[in-house]
Amino acid sequence: MHQADSAFYRAKLKNLKLVRIIPSIANQFESGAVLYAVNDSTTEKDEKMVLGKIALLGKPYKVEEERLDSLTHLSSCGPAFIAYFLQHFLGSVECQEEGNAAEEILLETLKGTTRLLEEQGFGFIDRVCTKGGITQEGINTMSGILPVLERMALKAKEKHSRIREEVEQNACI
Repeated sequence: MHQADSAFYRAKLKNLKLVRIIPSIANQFESGAVLYAVNDSTTEKDEKMVLGKIALLGKPYKVEEERLDSLTHLSSCGPAFIAYFLQHFLGSVECQEEGNAAEEILLETLKGTTRLLEEQGFGFIDRVCTKGGITQEGINTMSGILPVLERMALKAKEKHSRIREEVEQNACI
């Protein structure tokens, strides 16, 4: 039921109370975002009951139905996208460390970066980049991945649309 929007089900089932919930793999650690959207038939009492349960998985975010798919790319696809980037970033750095030291350093750096983002937003990037320095050179080079990120988002959106169409065409409602 994840891929069809509530308007489709409402049209088929009339006064259906519907809460769409989009979990993430990160929820297995009672962490990460849990997106949800409600329709007009869902009462405040219904929403509170559902909210109490999904809050056990991670941090709930109520979003408008029309924004749900695009935000899913951040919350549900995001862990794989981020891990893929980090895996290849780690592989691109020539590390002669014993065992998993390089991976541990990367994970600790990621934890610290998450904390910086939570407390200071993206503005800390400029503080790390010394004009003409190593970090600035790397950031300048990474601007080349912006078209790749845009294409990734577009392809994910297109796939969402194709799956939604298939679900709606094959629904047994």
